[in-house]
Amino acid sequence: MRLLNKNAWDISVKDDFLYFQMRVKLNKNKLPMYSFGKSDLDKSWEISEPEFNVIKYGNNYEKFLPLVGSNCNYVVHFPDGSLVCTGFQDYIFYFIDSYGNIKNQRSDIGFTNIYSFDIDQNGFLWFAIPTANYIGQFSLELGKEIYQFGRQYEQNGPLNCPEDIKIYGEYAYISNMKANSIIRLNINSKKWHKYLQFKQQTWEYRQCREKEIIRLHDGVYVLD
Repeated sequence: MRLLNKNAWDISVKDDFLYFQMRVKLNKNKLPMYSFGKSDLDKSWEISEPEFNVIKYGNNYEKFLPLVGSNCNYVVHFPDGSLVCTGFQDYIFYFIDSYGNIKNQRSDIGFTNIYSFDIDQNGFLWFAIPTANYIGQFSLELGKEIYQFGRQYEQNGPLNCPEDIKIYGEYAYISNMKANSIIRLNINSKKWHKYLQFKQQTWEYRQCREKEIIRLHDGVYVLD
């Protein structure tokens, strides 16, 4: 396991590069200042905020971002250039077309603050609610939840603050933060197991250049 960056967060992958924000320092008002970077997992470069925004939000981010504001922390892109986003600790989902127009918004997904979400190969939306120890699978077409992993506010269950969910192929990777682990759940069979175990909190999981990337409490690591 190799430390890539101790200050990186909000990680994403595009075109074989890992993109991230970095907390750099506090300004005179003691508010955090940020910079942005990308890495090929060996070398890293600082990039501009507009370049980062294009990667995260798409080419038309300047058109819709002022309208949704902070309700655009988590974004999933579709092949046609459209996207869906929601905000940190929110459950309003905005559906935005390839031209940057807000086409729809929904508040029927989940039941309290959603921290992370992804969409699987079958078109179902999966969301993580760490405060409730809960993962849900939602059918956008039917307008209802079709599967739950972890009962609402369950203690001593399989989930302990699942902060992040990311789907690759037929597997959902859940950053089970307070359990210091990554759970791998088959989205079809619903079979799951503890996939990775660490000695500190796990916040994000991504795949890049056929390697696994983990954001732990003290930084972003590459699993070589």
